[in-house]
Amino acid sequence: MLASAPGDMGIVIATDRRLFVPQPGGHRGIGWESIDRATWDGDGELLTITETAPLGTPPRQHRLRIEDAGRLLDVVRELVTASVVISRYVPIDGEHGVRITGRRQPGRTGLRWVVAVDRGLSMDAQDVRDEIEAAVTAVRAEVE
Repeated sequence: MLASAPGDMGIVIATDRRLFVPQPGGHRGIGWESIDRATWDGDGELLTITETAPLGTPPRQHRLRIEDAGRLLDVVRELVTASVVISRYVPIDGEHGVRITGRRQPGRTGLRWVVAVDRGLSMDAQDVRDEIEAAVTAVRAEVE
């Protein structure tokens, strides 16, 4: 365990491989490479964790009221940031595009690739899907 903090639903625990967030009946472990972003509202003492999600599905969010975040916030910031190896925004249709991110997975070789599509970019058209696939291939080639 690297850090922990008490919250309204239980203890939030950060390890070298994942963040454990309390849920009814236990904890959910979220790998650092699976956390899209973590935000802190100091006034409300609220940590919001947003997970990455497959194309077309809404991301899961965890809102955790934490009494004394202390070191936990530093560890979360450091390990989420450290998981990002490459992140590129690629325009697709002039107004919209995709963010392609390669993330390091603790204890594993290779990267986990995440593609975030702008709202308003329709995935229905084959040419759009082809452009996205080409963009992913180009970004992957930068690091693999």
